[in-house]
Amino acid sequence: MNLALVDNNSVNLTHAKETLPSSSSTKTETYQVDVTQMSQWTDLKSKVEKEFGSVDFLMLNAGIGLVWDSSKWSSEEYWSKTLETNLFGVINGLAAFLPVLKEGAGEKAIVMTGSKQGE
Repeated sequence: MNLALVDNNSVNLTHAKETLPSSSSTKTETYQVDVTQMSQWTDLKSKVEKEFGSVDFLMLNAGIGLVWDSSKWSSEEYWSKTLETNLFGVINGLAAFLPVLKEGAGEKAIVMTGSKQGE
């Protein structure tokens, strides 16, 4: 099995790449992506297809937890950033990769999760 990990945090990605095994039969690659940008998902899809060929399993969980105080209820910037990441980050990933998973034979799966804590 091959693994493509995506995050916006380059330090976490570097640590993951160093920690997770790679061998002649298993490859781990990391990609730094801003999940709010559909163009970056499109670019990621191209890179993953080139590196791995097909995609059989897609797990989407984009989430940030910004510092909260009661003044945020009226902050358009707070809500926009939260929804662009936590909701549209997953929607963008689905839009980019669903056509890839629909191609070819074999069983495929998509899992979407959420977390209340974020980063």
